[in-house]
Amino acid sequence: MSRIHPFERWPQTRRRLALTCAILAALLPAAAGTALKPLDEDETGEGIIEFELAGSVERAEEILSTWRERGVLEEAAFIQGFDLLYPLIYAAALAGGCVAAAGAWRRAGRPAVAGVGIALAWVAFAAAGFDYVENLGLTVSLLDEPATPWPQLAFAAAIAKFAAIALALLYALSGPIAAVLGARRSTVRP
Repeated sequence: MSRIHPFERWPQTRRRLALTCAILAALLPAAAGTALKPLDEDETGEGIIEFELAGSVERAEEILSTWRERGVLEEAAFIQGFDLLYPLIYAAALAGGCVAAAGAWRRAGRPAVAGVGIALAWVAFAAAGFDYVENLGLTVSLLDEPATPWPQLAFAAAIAKFAAIALALLYALSGPIAAVLGARRSTVRP
Protein backbone atom coordinates (compact mmCIF):
# COMPACT_ATOMS: atom_id res chain seq x y z
CA MET A 1 0.00 0.00 0.00
CA SER A 2 1.25 3.43 -0.89
CA ARG A 3 2.43 5.79 1.83
CA ILE A 4 0.78 8.62 -0.09
CA HIS A 5 -2.97 8.78 -0.64
CA PRO A 6 -4.16 10.21 -3.97
CA PHE A 7 -5.90 13.02 -2.07
CA GLU A 8 -2.46 14.18 -0.90
CA ARG A 9 -1.50 14.83 -4.51
CA TRP A 10 -4.17 17.49 -4.90
CA PRO A 11 -2.87 21.06 -4.83
CA GLN A 12 -2.75 22.39 -1.27
CA THR A 13 -4.82 25.41 -2.24
CA ARG A 14 -7.74 23.21 -3.34
CA ARG A 15 -7.75 20.53 -0.64
CA ARG A 16 -9.69 22.48 1.98
CA LEU A 17 -12.39 23.49 -0.52
CA ALA A 18 -12.67 19.91 -1.83
CA LEU A 19 -12.91 18.51 1.71
CA THR A 20 -15.53 21.09 2.69
CA CYS A 21 -17.63 20.26 -0.38
CA ALA A 22 -17.33 16.51 0.27
CA ILE A 23 -18.35 16.92 3.92
CA LEU A 24 -21.33 19.10 3.01
CA ALA A 25 -22.42 16.61 0.34
CA ALA A 26 -22.12 13.77 2.87
CA LEU A 27 -24.17 15.66 5.48
CA LEU A 28 -26.85 16.82 3.04
CA PRO A 29 -28.90 13.58 3.18
CA ALA A 30 -29.03 13.79 6.98
CA ALA A 31 -30.37 17.34 6.75
CA ALA A 32 -32.83 16.38 4.01
CA GLY A 33 -33.91 13.33 6.01
CA THR A 34 -35.42 15.54 8.67
CA ALA A 35 -37.59 17.20 6.02
CA LEU A 36 -38.73 13.87 4.53
CA LYS A 37 -40.91 11.30 6.25
CA PRO A 38 -38.41 8.79 7.65
CA LEU A 39 -39.09 5.07 7.41
CA ASP A 40 -38.95 4.66 11.18
CA GLU A 41 -41.22 7.57 12.02
CA ASP A 42 -43.57 5.63 14.27
CA GLU A 43 -43.07 3.45 17.33
CA THR A 44 -42.26 0.30 15.30
CA GLY A 45 -38.78 1.64 14.57
CA GLU A 46 -38.48 -0.49 11.45
CA GLY A 47 -36.02 1.75 9.63
CA ILE A 48 -33.47 1.15 6.93
CA ILE A 49 -30.73 0.44 9.48
CA GLU A 50 -32.85 -2.28 11.06
CA PHE A 51 -33.29 -3.76 7.58
CA GLU A 52 -29.52 -3.61 6.98
CA LEU A 53 -28.97 -5.44 10.26
CA ALA A 54 -31.87 -7.91 9.93
CA GLY A 55 -29.44 -10.82 9.55
CA SER A 56 -32.09 -13.43 8.84
CA VAL A 57 -34.79 -14.14 6.30
CA GLU A 58 -37.44 -14.07 9.02
CA ARG A 59 -36.43 -10.66 10.37
CA ALA A 60 -36.13 -9.17 6.87
CA GLU A 61 -39.64 -10.46 6.06
CA GLU A 62 -41.01 -8.89 9.27
CA ILE A 63 -39.55 -5.51 8.34
CA LEU A 64 -40.81 -5.69 4.76
CA SER A 65 -44.26 -6.68 6.03
CA THR A 66 -44.31 -3.64 8.33
CA TRP A 67 -43.26 -1.39 5.45
CA ARG A 68 -45.97 -2.82 3.19
CA GLU A 69 -48.62 -2.21 5.88
CA ARG A 70 -47.44 1.36 6.36
CA GLY A 71 -47.12 1.99 2.60
CA VAL A 72 -43.46 2.99 2.71
CA LEU A 73 -41.96 0.25 0.55
CA GLU A 74 -41.36 2.76 -2.26
CA GLU A 75 -39.42 4.97 0.15
CA ALA A 76 -37.13 2.07 0.95
CA ALA A 77 -36.60 1.43 -2.76
CA PHE A 78 -35.80 5.14 -3.25
CA ILE A 79 -33.25 5.04 -0.44
CA GLN A 80 -31.63 1.99 -2.02
CA GLY A 81 -31.47 3.79 -5.36
CA PHE A 82 -29.88 6.84 -3.74
CA ASP A 83 -27.35 4.55 -2.06
CA LEU A 84 -25.77 3.86 -5.45
CA LEU A 85 -23.94 7.20 -5.27
CA TYR A 86 -23.86 8.06 -1.57
CA PRO A 87 -21.12 5.58 -0.48
CA LEU A 88 -18.62 7.32 -2.75
CA ILE A 89 -19.61 10.70 -1.32
CA TYR A 90 -19.20 9.73 2.33
CA ALA A 91 -16.03 7.76 1.56
CA ALA A 92 -14.50 10.85 -0.06
CA ALA A 93 -15.45 12.97 2.97
CA LEU A 94 -14.05 10.43 5.44
CA ALA A 95 -10.88 9.83 3.42
CA GLY A 96 -10.35 13.57 3.04
CA GLY A 97 -10.78 14.00 6.79
CA CYS A 98 -8.26 11.22 7.45
CA VAL A 99 -5.75 12.76 5.03
CA ALA A 100 -6.21 16.19 6.64
CA ALA A 101 -5.76 14.70 10.13
CA ALA A 102 -2.71 12.76 8.93
CA GLY A 103 -1.18 16.03 7.73
CA ALA A 104 -1.82 17.58 11.13
CA TRP A 105 -0.21 14.59 12.88
CA ARG A 106 2.78 14.81 10.52
CA ARG A 107 3.19 18.52 11.39
CA ALA A 108 2.93 17.58 15.08
CA GLY A 109 5.98 15.35 14.63
CA ARG A 110 4.08 12.04 14.79
CA PRO A 111 4.81 10.33 11.44
CA ALA A 112 3.65 6.90 12.65
CA VAL A 113 0.26 8.28 13.68
CA ALA A 114 0.10 10.08 10.32
CA GLY A 115 0.72 6.77 8.56
CA VAL A 116 -2.28 5.27 10.36
CA GLY A 117 -4.40 8.09 8.95
CA ILE A 118 -3.35 7.34 5.38
CA ALA A 119 -4.26 3.68 5.91
CA LEU A 120 -7.61 4.73 7.36
CA ALA A 121 -8.25 6.94 4.32
CA TRP A 122 -8.18 3.70 2.31
CA VAL A 123 -10.41 2.04 4.93
CA ALA A 124 -13.01 4.77 4.24
CA PHE A 125 -13.22 3.55 0.66
CA ALA A 126 -13.37 -0.05 1.88
CA ALA A 127 -16.49 1.04 3.82
CA ALA A 128 -18.04 2.10 0.52
CA GLY A 129 -17.20 -1.31 -0.93
CA PHE A 130 -18.90 -3.02 2.01
CA ASP A 131 -21.87 -0.69 1.51
CA TYR A 132 -22.22 -1.86 -2.09
CA VAL A 133 -22.13 -5.51 -1.02
CA GLU A 134 -24.76 -4.71 1.62
CA ASN A 135 -26.88 -2.94 -1.00
CA LEU A 136 -26.81 -6.03 -3.19
CA GLY A 137 -28.27 -8.13 -0.39
CA LEU A 138 -30.85 -5.50 0.51
CA THR A 139 -31.94 -4.92 -3.07
CA VAL A 140 -32.48 -8.62 -3.74
CA SER A 141 -34.56 -8.86 -0.55
CA LEU A 142 -36.47 -5.68 -1.36
CA LEU A 143 -37.27 -6.39 -5.01
CA ASP A 144 -37.93 -10.09 -4.62
CA GLU A 145 -38.47 -11.92 -1.35
CA PRO A 146 -35.82 -12.28 1.34
CA ALA A 147 -33.98 -15.57 0.89
CA THR A 148 -30.72 -16.97 2.17
CA PRO A 149 -27.95 -15.73 1.84
CA TRP A 150 -29.02 -12.13 1.09
CA PRO A 151 -30.06 -10.87 4.56
CA GLN A 152 -27.02 -12.56 6.10
CA LEU A 153 -24.72 -11.04 3.47
CA ALA A 154 -26.24 -7.60 4.03
CA PHE A 155 -25.78 -7.99 7.80
CA ALA A 156 -22.09 -8.99 7.56
CA ALA A 157 -21.34 -6.21 5.07
CA ALA A 158 -23.23 -3.65 7.21
CA ILE A 159 -21.21 -4.55 10.31
CA ALA A 160 -17.95 -4.22 8.34
CA LYS A 161 -19.17 -0.92 6.84
CA PHE A 162 -20.14 0.59 10.19
CA ALA A 163 -16.83 -0.51 11.76
CA ALA A 164 -14.80 0.98 8.90
CA ILE A 165 -16.78 4.23 9.04
CA ALA A 166 -16.32 4.48 12.82
CA LEU A 167 -12.55 3.93 12.60
CA ALA A 168 -12.09 6.48 9.81
CA LEU A 169 -14.36 9.02 11.51
CA LEU A 170 -12.61 8.73 14.86
CA TYR A 171 -9.25 9.26 13.22
CA ALA A 172 -10.51 12.19 11.13
CA LEU A 173 -11.84 13.81 14.31
CA SER A 174 -8.38 13.53 15.87
CA GLY A 175 -7.13 16.24 13.51
CA PRO A 176 -7.83 19.16 15.89
CA ILE A 177 -5.88 17.39 18.66
CA ALA A 178 -2.95 16.99 16.29
CA ALA A 179 -3.22 20.65 15.26
CA VAL A 180 -2.97 21.75 18.91
CA LEU A 181 0.03 19.48 19.46
CA GLY A 182 1.64 20.80 16.27
CA ALA A 183 1.10 24.39 17.36
CA ARG A 184 2.68 23.65 20.75
CA ARG A 185 5.60 21.95 19.04
CA SER A 186 6.26 24.97 16.79
CA THR A 187 6.15 27.42 19.75
CA VAL A 188 8.55 25.27 21.84
CA ARG A 189 11.20 25.11 19.14
CA PRO A 190 13.97 27.71 19.38
